[in-house]
Amino acid sequence: MAGSSNFLQHNPSAANQENDATYNSDTTRTGGIGVDQILPSVWLNKVWFQASTFIAALANVIANFGSGYTITDTSISALETQLTNFFAALAGGGFTSGSNSNGTWVKDPTGTITQRGSISVSASGTLATGNITFPTNFTTSANLSLVVSAGNSGDGSGTDCMTCYYKNLTIYGAEAVLRGAVNIGGSGISGLSNPVPITWIAIGS
Repeated sequence: MAGSSNFLQHNPSAANQENDATYNSDTTRTGGIGVDQILPSVWLNKVWFQASTFIAALANVIANFGSGYTITDTSISALETQLTNFFAALAGGGFTSGSNSNGTWVKDPTGTITQRGSISVSASGTLATGNITFPTNFTTSANLSLVVSAGNSGDGSGTDCMTCYYKNLTIYGAEAVLRGAVNIGGSGISGLSNPVPITWIAIGS
């Protein structure tokens, strides 16, 4: 997701300020400000324009890097925390990651998020359903892909899934569905052995 920044460029139209050539040769720039010197607005506008342009651009880059950061002058401690997190992510090659009880996720520098996890579902006859909750929310449902598959049943009988799919896919998760399973220990289609483990992997942004 995109972050935010309240650092803004001063005098974005560059009105009433020295051009680069004049600023380059300006004795106030090369020799510093004299005692009690009156500073012309054209010089001040150039100084503030250059500094604010660089700071605003850098703040915007940081704010929109990876998972996004909040870059603001409201609190110096909060800004330090955001910058610390940014440099930590940068040191990791631009990748960020995390995990919780729902699974694990990795976000690459392009913004692509890969998530994976597993759930166990209980069967009712030849149907089993269970809710998948992503460990972190995707930002959009566009180009969101999910793959679900059933593993061996917990009782060692080796339940194979005849139909394994999902429905109600959102940026938060989906519902996994198993229908008509074959119990290798028996014959033909039978009830599912409980519980049935399901693994899943999702890719999006």
